[in-house]
Order: sequence, then structure tokens, then C-alpha cells
Amino acid sequence: MENDKIKLGDKDILFTIGAFIKPMKVVSNNVEQWRWVVTSLEDQTFLDGNEIEVFDYADKLEDLVL
Repeated sequence: MENDKIKLGDKDILFTIGAFIKPMKVVSNNVEQWRWVVTSLEDQTFLDGNEIEVFDYADKLEDLVL
């Protein structure tokens, strides 16, 4: 069986259970790293065991949840 490495581009979007993710270069503690960033959500979202409605993006932090 051939072991080919997956070639990932910065425009690729993957689906993981419940969310679409994409790689993004970020700076954390003055260190540049690649991290997974959620771009949209699927299915239910919960906070403290209670189902809540969330939005993929918002202009203000408090607008990310209904």
C-alpha cells in the first residue's frame, strides 16, 4: 500500500463532525503557527448541557449566540 502524504492548501476546507474547518496561519505569543479554524457549524450546539443557537460569524462577540 502506497503511503502518500496529503497535500493541504490554505484554501482547503475540511469537514469534521459538526463543523467545517480550514487551516489558518496565526500569531500566538509572538509565534507564527498554523491552526485549524472553524468556518461554519453543523448540527446542534450545547452550553452547559442546554442546546443553543449559534451563528457562524458576528460583528460583536455577544451576537455569536441567539
